[in-house]
Amino acid sequence: MNPKRTKYYPLDGDTIEMRNSLNGSKKVRLAGVNAPELGSRDGNIARAKLASLLQGRPITVEPVARDVYGRTVGIVRVRGKNINNAMKRMGY
Repeated sequence: MNPKRTKYYPLDGDTIEMRNSLNGSKKVRLAGVNAPELGSRDGNIARAKLASLLQGRPITVEPVARDVYGRTVGIVRVRGKNINNAMKRMGY
């Protein structure tokens, strides 16, 4: 996906969706991060924390695997900062 045309949306505290008008959408699960399910109070907080780390900036994804749902599992970075590690430091 072209990073300049791609928008990123945190679906919950450990998954983002990448949307691009040319290529559709793709879900990426943050490797090593396990946040509470969305809909619970803690799940909503985790999604807000992930959103604050992304802040609409361009990201890079280093794929490491695919999960049973077909999502890319990877390491997400914003300006070189490892977002997976940042979420882990917050307890996820």
